[in-house]
Amino acid sequence: MQFADCVRSRKMVRSFRKDPVAPELVERIVDLASRAPSAGKTQGWHFLVLQDNETSKFWDTTLPVEKRSSFKWKHLLDAPIIGLVFADSSAYVAR
Repeated sequence: MQFADCVRSRKMVRSFRKDPVAPELVERIVDLASRAPSAGKTQGWHFLVLQDNETSKFWDTTLPVEKRSSFKWKHLLDAPIIGLVFADSSAYVAR
């Protein structure tokens, strides 16, 4: 696929099915994300994928129940997985 085709065909997902995501697909997505370009090829990031009851714990910790009614993106609460990316700001300097 050409880059332009990829950019033109992308779409925003605003609703999620609660179906589990196959572990092989999650691994493939993380693998592809880890190949993204970075300054000096430092790849100063780490990925954490939450699924199953971990997603509920995430929302319970980050968005208390009493604030959920005013949460703009309620559809995110239904996502079967949550991918978190952590940046290591010292990775480029340390190389």
